[in-house]
Amino acid sequence: QVLKPLGVGAMGEVFLVLPSKGDPVALKLLKTLDAKSNKAAMEQFENEFQVLKRLSHPNIGRIIDYGFDDDLKKVFFTLPWLKGTDIFEATKDISFEKCEEYFVQMFRALNYLHQKKLYHCDIKPANIVIEDGNVLLIDFGLSGYWGENIVGTPTYLAPELFRGRHHNESSDLYAAGVLCYNCLTRTQPFSAKTLQEVYNRHRSFTPPPISDVNTKVPKYFSDIVDTLLNKKPEERHPSAAAVIEEIAAYSGRNYSIETKETLLSYLPTESELIGRPEAIVDMKKAIANFLSEEGKDPYHLILIHGQKNVGKTHFVTRIKHELQLSKFSVENIIPPLSQQDKAAILLSKAIILENLDYYFMNTHEIKNLREVIGTIEQKILATTTTRFIFIVSSTKESDFQTIKKLLPLEETRITTIELSPYTLNETEDFLKNLIGEKEIPQSFVNQFYLNTDGLPGIALDLIQSMIGNGLLFDKSGRWTEDLLSQLDKTFSSMEVSESLEQEFERIYDSLTSDEEDIVNWLSVCPHPLTYNNIKNLARQEDLDKTLDIMINKKIIRVQDNCYILYRSIFHNFIQKNLPDPEVKRRHTTLALPSVGLSHRWRVYHLSLGSDRGLRLKASEKLCEIYTVSGLREEALGIYLKMINNFADTDFQKRLDWYIQASILMIDLDRFVEAGQLITKIENEIQRDKPALDHKKFMILLEKKAIALLHQEKLDHARKYFENGLKYSMRFNDCVVQQLR
Repeated sequence: QVLKPLGVGAMGEVFLVLPSKGDPVALKLLKTLDAKSNKAAMEQFENEFQVLKRLSHPNIGRIIDYGFDDDLKKVFFTLPWLKGTDIFEATKDISFEKCEEYFVQMFRALNYLHQKKLYHCDIKPANIVIEDGNVLLIDFGLSGYWGENIVGTPTYLAPELFRGRHHNESSDLYAAGVLCYNCLTRTQPFSAKTLQEVYNRHRSFTPPPISDVNTKVPKYFSDIVDTLLNKKPEERHPSAAAVIEEIAAYSGRNYSIETKETLLSYLPTESELIGRPEAIVDMKKAIANFLSEEGKDPYHLILIHGQKNVGKTHFVTRIKHELQLSKFSVENIIPPLSQQDKAAILLSKAIILENLDYYFMNTHEIKNLREVIGTIEQKILATTTTRFIFIVSSTKESDFQTIKKLLPLEETRITTIELSPYTLNETEDFLKNLIGEKEIPQSFVNQFYLNTDGLPGIALDLIQSMIGNGLLFDKSGRWTEDLLSQLDKTFSSMEVSESLEQEFERIYDSLTSDEEDIVNWLSVCPHPLTYNNIKNLARQEDLDKTLDIMINKKIIRVQDNCYILYRSIFHNFIQKNLPDPEVKRRHTTLALPSVGLSHRWRVYHLSLGSDRGLRLKASEKLCEIYTVSGLREEALGIYLKMINNFADTDFQKRLDWYIQASILMIDLDRFVEAGQLITKIENEIQRDKPALDHKKFMILLEKKAIALLHQEKLDHARKYFENGLKYSMRFNDCVVQQLR
């Protein structure tokens, strides 16, 4: 239902419409033009859909759906209805700081586009909308589409484009610079009466610095815009990320290149398919047969099956987009059906029913399925139906019998596609596509594959969990090989997403009591257990049989003749769901000599056991073991736990822990944390004035000074060194080296 027109452009009209289900959306409809113009417009319109379906970023306007209206013979797509204003209007009479926030969001969107080797080609105020404080980059009709002419808005075009160069990263950044200038000075620096005059201004005119025109704009930002507007592309910023970094460095505001939300946008969109070459060939062949004018079969049925999380939804979406781009309207069947839904299904030449198995779950859903079947039967019997394609997905192939009975088999071409989990190589391709690295450490790929079982749905959930846990990216928001090489150790301690937790609950609830007991023992162990270890712990009569069943069910696996959980991310989930006394009881039992663990692991488990006094002694011993073995991160972790968990311990002993922890932090280049830790004990000393061992206190002052020195806080560091020197003069047993 058309509610009202929203606007008209060169290639299309935009209307506010109300779909049969949901809230109002914007519908962009291609204009009817002459034959030559219509071909170019169609290419540009389809190009915008092809670009937008690949994008999913909080600062980029998204696409909802694409279609073809059989009555109007026009293509359209729907987008969210934006109620905001363009960036020029939004930046009127607001603070520079707020403007800067908007500009940073714009550069994040450009950084995302450029990472995907896409260029917007028409950055200007009208194409950047501010809605509820959020920047949205819109109108991608020209992105990557150049044809034979210069495309874009002349006053925002980089000078090299007038000389025949194609759009690239640098030309988008130039346009962004013009936009910043326009918003902050309220003038358009390259406006002129003719196109030639506009080009001449781009080529030779250097506008006055923004800070001269608008004194509220700091010089650093004015300089950044001057760099963006450089006439030579090679002398502009190398990337949008570099612009954000420079703004953050000079503004003193903590702008990151990426946020958690923007990093999630780098996950593959629904339209991208990875692996499954045979399934893709079968899918393309089925679509080609349907599209062929010579095809004799009036009915085409594509049946897609595979286990949960195998990627059926992504696969169906790809089919949908292929049909939409071939000018077919596609209807998704979502019961219960309204009269409008039924009318749309009867008219459509392509219909989709996903998750057929869901409709066999209960009486209510079976009733909905019967309604769908009745509508499909009407469609087949209708005289207006000449041919159509029906795409159905389900978990089991046997579910499709209900659908096959609907269609006359002699007139139906049926394509059945089974989706299997990714292989190890396909998982590696998935990660390369996702992370953008050509080489990924094999240990990480192996761990990722084992933890996802090759299922794309779980793989995406796991990546989202890793991003949510602050993993996978460095401080600048980029994935690096160094980070990836260390991530394979993090799976066992990672918090997982809600959907992954539900999957784990399903697995855990399906275990027998004997299986659950073994899983619980393995979950509290950061090390494998031998057969004899498990035998001494579980004391089960049919242990061999139980272990074999668990291996076949992919609950556990064998590694170097020992047993570990099949998915290491299962560790944290199980420990969270075990009562704390039960976890401590198991750790205490694992520390018993009769279990047969090594000395180091017995000490480890004792440090987590039930007896508080033994926990403290074992923790101190474990710190010694880790330090001697060169495991500095592990030793530091234990010292910090002791500081937090044993706050009532003798002060001199706790002072030792603070000193050792700060030494380890400095060795690990964690200077800010080292300074913060020492400040904590300094505050306690000032407050409680305990008796001090002067040599230990001198070490504490030295470590604080070193931490400050590495942060380049030179004056502050000098004071600590000087105070340490004055303090040492009060004692006769300080050697020359300590004074130095």
